[in-house]
Amino acid sequence: MQFRILGPLEVERDGEPLALGGAKQRAVLAVLLLHANRVVSRDRLVDAVWGERAPETANSALQGYVSVLRKSLSADRILTRAPGYVLETAPTSVDLCKFGSLVADGSDALAAGDARRASEWLREALDLWRGEPLADLDSVGFVQIERARLEELRLSAVEERLDADLALSRHTELVPELHALVREHPLRERLRAQLMLALYRSGRQAEALDVYQQGRRLLAQELGLEPGEGLKRLEHSILEQDPALGAPPRAAPRSPRAPKRPRRRALSGALAVVVLAGIAGLAVALTAGGAKALPVRANSIAVIDTRTSRLVKDVPIDGRPAAIAANAKGVYVADREGIVWRIDPVTRRVVRRIGVSGDVQDLALGFGSIWLADGTDGTVTRIDDRLSGSHTIPLGAPSGDAPTFWITVSGGAVWATHGDFVAKIDPATNRVVKTIRIPSPAGLASGLGAVWVATGQRLDRVTPTPRPVQNRYSLPGPVEAPTVGGHHAWSIVYHGDGEVWEFGRRLTPAGPAGIVGGSVGRYPLDLAVSDGAVWTVDTQGLVSRIDPTALRVVRTIRTAPTIRSSLAVADGDLWVAVQ
Repeated sequence: MQFRILGPLEVERDGEPLALGGAKQRAVLAVLLLHANRVVSRDRLVDAVWGERAPETANSALQGYVSVLRKSLSADRILTRAPGYVLETAPTSVDLCKFGSLVADGSDALAAGDARRASEWLREALDLWRGEPLADLDSVGFVQIERARLEELRLSAVEERLDADLALSRHTELVPELHALVREHPLRERLRAQLMLALYRSGRQAEALDVYQQGRRLLAQELGLEPGEGLKRLEHSILEQDPALGAPPRAAPRSPRAPKRPRRRALSGALAVVVLAGIAGLAVALTAGGAKALPVRANSIAVIDTRTSRLVKDVPIDGRPAAIAANAKGVYVADREGIVWRIDPVTRRVVRRIGVSGDVQDLALGFGSIWLADGTDGTVTRIDDRLSGSHTIPLGAPSGDAPTFWITVSGGAVWATHGDFVAKIDPATNRVVKTIRIPSPAGLASGLGAVWVATGQRLDRVTPTPRPVQNRYSLPGPVEAPTVGGHHAWSIVYHGDGEVWEFGRRLTPAGPAGIVGGSVGRYPLDLAVSDGAVWTVDTQGLVSRIDPTALRVVRTIRTAPTIRSSLAVADGDLWVAVQ
């Protein structure tokens, strides 16, 4: 059986298409495929399919759709697993998973110097696309955000394939394609750099410099920014006719694809794209003072000095970092498989690790401990800060085995989401002492005397008094990554390509204190606050430094594209988890 979501949703059995029903039933299948082999809660499915206006009958309708899909696909394909359902299938049967695996192989080949094989694998990956992802589900709310995320990953794979083709001296044939891509994505500096290099190698130096000037004017007019350091260095190298820009020996015509080497692992439901350093300014890592580019790899922690806004280190992790937190004692990183690493903040090296059970989603630090939100296990794990022992805390009633996705520490307590509730844990007893009902929380922070909860297109400020007081603000898009710092709360709002909003101590009908002007990247993933700055990172690995007074981006630093990222600040360093 083959599942296809990189275009209209399709399922084939023995070469024959299956009937998948109406839009909502197809939407249920799409969500399960996007998270293939992972449990998706009923609440998440209801929210994805019906949004905020879900009818009272949504849960029973969901059961009906799952029942019909089981009959179409086979009863053992969609299984009931608390707190929802899981679609089990071989990763090679889902086009998105095959795409991710081929891109990972292509990136590895390029890193190893095998540009020919990299180009072939990346082309094969891109050939899996049949149009807009989930093209027949425009009426379903979650599709627009998911489609934008997937399109970003596709474009990153295109850029990676272009790097491989440039390494194969195919610059002349790339010029028309790159012109079209730069017209379509004029603010994307990596594409502009690739076009400049292709033109220069084709003997069109003046046109290459004109492409740079066009980009510079566009950035100044639309964003008030100068080109990034990489693009500036490339212009300088062209002006100096740097021999390093010359094309490598011309590659022979493309041959049929070589047999694949064995996969290290197949990616399920998501894509990890590694962006590698290219020639003379195509590196996506920031370089200081003309020094050699510092590459940022997938599954690593990039370290940025907050005083200079420069990338200073990349720490590899033998897992897929899902969450990060830091203090003076250490930087703690967790992956989805329940592994926690401790990085020494002085030497910037991994010094210890511990394995715990659980589908770890988030972590927080406090009371001499690391606190983990254990995802679908519906528990919280407490680990001492030396990673020498752990204790699991069941959250119990009223949500039972509902998932725990978010956790924060503040005001003498630990707070964790638990299904449609936020639970307050007493760290002295490791017991839940209060629960507050907040349906479908999608992010959690604490500070300024309150707990801040993202839920759908709202941000709730909850005062944890004996009778909790909730202030609520409705926003123009889904809200994620609430963060507190600098006497303000901050949050990402997925409106357009994504915005960063600032809130005061209270939420009132008058609205937030301000919105960060200009672009904060495409689909920012997380926020962190340091002295005098707010930081965000987007799906391209672009870290933006925001002036919290002027509410504008004052510096950007490139790391590497990532499907998921988390930020932490401690002792003058910003730590960026790249997955």
